[in-house]
Amino acid sequence: MWKCILGCGALIGFLSAVAGAQSVPSIVVGNDVLLPNWPTVQTIQLNVTGGQPVNGLVLDAQIADGGPGSGGTAGPSFAPLNPTVSSSPADLITGTIFASNNAGQQDNTSVPSQSYSGSLITSSGTVNANGLLATMGVSTSAIGPGTYTLKLARFINAPDTTSLGVDSNFNPIIPNITNGNLVVLYPGDTNKDGVVNLADLLTLTRNFGKVGTWATGDTNGDGVVNLADFQNLSRNFGKSINLNPSAPAISMAALSAQVAVPEPAALGVLSAVSLLFCRRSRRRK
Repeated sequence: MWKCILGCGALIGFLSAVAGAQSVPSIVVGNDVLLPNWPTVQTIQLNVTGGQPVNGLVLDAQIADGGPGSGGTAGPSFAPLNPTVSSSPADLITGTIFASNNAGQQDNTSVPSQSYSGSLITSSGTVNANGLLATMGVSTSAIGPGTYTLKLARFINAPDTTSLGVDSNFNPIIPNITNGNLVVLYPGDTNKDGVVNLADLLTLTRNFGKVGTWATGDTNGDGVVNLADFQNLSRNFGKSINLNPSAPAISMAALSAQVAVPEPAALGVLSAVSLLFCRRSRRRK
């Protein structure tokens, strides 16, 4: 259900009517490769294409269906991009399509660590939906190799879906979304090709005893290539993981069917700007 912050104090509801839209933005989440049990935060980027004019963003993201507390499984978690500045795991402004036209980012801080919900609106007019949408921080601390879903729509226990403001009829602009995955590598896969093999062993051997990175054989992130890294690699030698797992596309009709029907409109005609401040309360266990 949507909660709206309305300038005139009146309530208005709206039902998504974009299933038959001829032209809508698209978001393909894709497959992001992450290092396992890594001590520092890693980043992923979300992009939108299509170029249509949009006037806001409500970004809902979920890893592995939100984790055990949400009926999902344990997996990587969202983590602050710059903890000395902000606790937010997402940057919806820097370098994005909203960089030069926004009224500030708002984060919902009550969601579990494997979920994120945040929003912003343009300060005036619209921007073109073509480019970077958000940069997000992800932690794999205590998380081993595996494939974990990364969704922007169709969550287990909530109808939430990422949207891009409202159109001229006050309907939410729901993009075509293809959910994706976070692929966590096996320790020792120094070249990130999905398999731990002789090429990785040679890399580690050449750099043994040196200050290093993942690419030079530091498999545990302690900054040096040593016996611990060799043991990591040897335990996983020959193991592989699919770097390109498929994620089904989600149709506009399917997304529209999940948008909750709000209360009837109250008195007054509200501006598009007031509607863009809407936030959803998640239905979770």
